[in-house]
Amino acid sequence: MLPKTLQAPNLHHLLLEGFACAACPIQSRLYPTAVDLVAFCLLIRLSSAYFQPNILLQWIFFMPQLESLNIQFAFPVPNRDVERQLTWAPITTHYIILPNLRFFCFRGVSAYLESLVCGITTPRLKILQIIFFEQLTFSVPCLAQFMNTSENLRFHDAVIGLEDKKIRVGMFAPRSTPHIPLL
Repeated sequence: MLPKTLQAPNLHHLLLEGFACAACPIQSRLYPTAVDLVAFCLLIRLSSAYFQPNILLQWIFFMPQLESLNIQFAFPVPNRDVERQLTWAPITTHYIILPNLRFFCFRGVSAYLESLVCGITTPRLKILQIIFFEQLTFSVPCLAQFMNTSENLRFHDAVIGLEDKKIRVGMFAPRSTPHIPLL
């Protein structure tokens, strides 16, 4: 649990792993510390640490300087569960601009990703890595819209990997290094 008095005015890189969302509300624990973050990595290994996309969007809203955003679930949350949660608690963060974001990695299910990227603009995105698992089919219209918010996003290479219960998709700009980290 993060202390209520946490102050780290020079914090630029943050990795959160092994926590429960209720124990770490961004408004009281990390803000205004999160304002200068340039790299945020969120590794969610236990289903008990799962939280709704709306909460994550509220966190990201307070991180306008991000250059690298990495969100990974180590367990599958069924799309129907995410969709059901979104009907109970729709996305309330309407629009987020991440003007410096160059790297975005997501590992999880398509419904969660779709709810995240539907209101985010990333004009300088260069590297996009996506891993969906335990999904036979998926629809990602918001992802296409998200990718179109990048002013000069040009992919030179694409990597698609089909494994046991995973689909990996990575698209890379020229001269970027393809790397998909795994939990």
